[in-house]
Amino acid sequence: MAESEAQSAEQQRVQQRLGGASASLLDGSIPRQLFRLTVPMLLGISSMMIASLIDAYYVGQIGTTELAALTLTFPLVMGFSSLSMGFGIGATSIISRTVGSGDWATAQRIATHTLILVIGFVSVLSILGFVFAESIFVALNASKDLFPIAVKYTYIMLIGVPILAVPMVGGMMLRSFNDVRSPAIIMVAGAVVQVLIAPALIWGIGSWEGFGVYGSAWSFVLSRLVVAIYAIGLFRRRGFIQHPGSFEQFRRSVYEVMRLALPSMASQVLMPVSMYLIMMLIALYDNHVVAAYGVATRIEAMTMIVIMAMSSSMGPFVGQNFGARRFDRIQSALKMCYTFCFIYGLIVTVILVLLGGAISGVFRDDPAVVAVATEFFYIVPITLGIMSVAMIAGSTFVAYGEPIPSFVLSMFRMFVVLLPLCYLLNWLFGYIGIFIALSITNGLVGLIAIFWLRTMTNRFRRQLAPQPAS
Repeated sequence: MAESEAQSAEQQRVQQRLGGASASLLDGSIPRQLFRLTVPMLLGISSMMIASLIDAYYVGQIGTTELAALTLTFPLVMGFSSLSMGFGIGATSIISRTVGSGDWATAQRIATHTLILVIGFVSVLSILGFVFAESIFVALNASKDLFPIAVKYTYIMLIGVPILAVPMVGGMMLRSFNDVRSPAIIMVAGAVVQVLIAPALIWGIGSWEGFGVYGSAWSFVLSRLVVAIYAIGLFRRRGFIQHPGSFEQFRRSVYEVMRLALPSMASQVLMPVSMYLIMMLIALYDNHVVAAYGVATRIEAMTMIVIMAMSSSMGPFVGQNFGARRFDRIQSALKMCYTFCFIYGLIVTVILVLLGGAISGVFRDDPAVVAVATEFFYIVPITLGIMSVAMIAGSTFVAYGEPIPSFVLSMFRMFVVLLPLCYLLNWLFGYIGIFIALSITNGLVGLIAIFWLRTMTNRFRRQLAPQPAS
């Protein structure tokens, strides 16, 4: 009895330090809880996407060559960010399930250990980026006019990658403790600062002419530095920056986080790697095709922010309910998400088919660029709904503590389906064939993900007896 009261007092102390959050995801209205988790994340992700689109607009006003160079750098920076996100994905899964079982103090300690891991890993990663950046763009067959711009832009962006990693991963972990407001503030603040300072850094102020296209990269770095300073103070108040405990505790946390992080990192990095390999094909065409592909994929990514937010929300929800063995709630949430994904995908497809070309013209008023982007929107968004379901399934796999299915699906997507189709259809139909390959791949992988997740959920439900909420 005394031990139970002591554990309860410790949990209340940790909850108070975390801002009064409580493990409320184990009962109550599922739609309301998913909405509460999704909306702040939607605001955060949309602000970052909008900032990225505005950044592309700024660079597009300089010239098509600069916009094409920016397109070449995007997958590299995205890849480095995705690697650091792997730690956040792994830690979020562990922390959510630990919170669901009632052990908040251990979850808090795991957060501290994860931040230590992230700082060390991303610092090494950025150094490697500086060393191999030129070789990467040589492998991409970047043209002579794009190569120097892309390399210098990447060097500047790499400075911001470590600065970005700590707030990003820490924010992901905060959501596992049901703090949905702070991560949204971190993302929105970074995006707002970036958009506000970018024009001055690109075009200058008064007699100062600015940095040109490189001002875009510096706006990213400086805005993330401002956010990192705020985030570190927040994490300290939340107890994420504390004494890491014994070496044995640290070792156990490292093992558990890495067990989930490594497959998650591999899955995350396969997307930008596949983007780079596709970019190698796109780069063989004229600059207007490269620029159009960059604009179209950014617009498509913008339409996915709702699904990205919902997918991210499923991590804490599924993790906590898995820890409490509430599979009835998990299956109900999955059905709701699937239905939403298909309806949303249909609506977005119609909008992009009708208006996608006009939207792309806002970023680069070049008829050749608009024409290629329009062709993209006639083909790729058709399977957006099923691709959205695959994203939900991927988050659920990791929340279960099972990252291997997501990794296998990523490998299957890239090496078995996407790349062979891209090269074959590019040979047959030109760059249009690449767009067709993307659409086919999204549909096939989405269907496999649905059936795999349903099988795994049913197996867990049979093996683990449901535990009703107290």
